[in-house]
Amino acid sequence: MATTNPIDTQEIFNNFNNREAHLGASGMNTEDNQEIEDRSKQRQAELARYINDTSLKKTLTIFVISFTSVWSIAILAFLFLYGFGKINCSDTVLIALITETLITVLGLPLVVTYHFFPKSR
Repeated sequence: MATTNPIDTQEIFNNFNNREAHLGASGMNTEDNQEIEDRSKQRQAELARYINDTSLKKTLTIFVISFTSVWSIAILAFLFLYGFGKINCSDTVLIALITETLITVLGLPLVVTYHFFPKSR
């Protein structure tokens, strides 16, 4: 599943490179230029990692919401069929399904939220 990214990474990278070229032309020594280049590459790598993480988090969120929704609809359909006598099963099975559904509906979003907002270090 491809997601569109509103941030134009090429434009940001070009801005870093233009700034580097401008600073390099101002008469700084090669050691300063190397330090600026290293910092620029580090920032580019951090930006690329941030963009990738954001894309993965969006994909994970969509998956969790979709899975939870489909699972809940399937359990509701099962309960309706049981209520109309189309499916026969024991009370133990019904309790297990309802309990497992509650855990799934509450647990998956909780895990995703915990990952998105980790505790401060």
